[in-house]
Amino acid sequence: MVSWKTNIRPLFTDLNRGCMLRARKPQPNRLAEDVSFDLHLFDAVREHADKILLEVTSGNMPRDDGPRWDIDKVRLFAQWMMAGMPDN
Repeated sequence: MVSWKTNIRPLFTDLNRGCMLRARKPQPNRLAEDVSFDLHLFDAVREHADKILLEVTSGNMPRDDGPRWDIDKVRLFAQWMMAGMPDN
């Protein structure tokens, strides 16, 4: 069984976390929208899991200088989602 504490939480490095805590979405003709969240918090990752999966699958995340997720990490995250995203 895929575990949040053992398998999923460790996928997000401190560098990844820092990047997402500073994330802003450009908005035409106004201030950038704050789209930040904490990748080390279960509830935040669960809430944004669909977007995270899309971003890691497309290679757009992580956006920092860290390596992109390989297919095994993407599959692990998807398995966790399919298992109902347990907090274990």
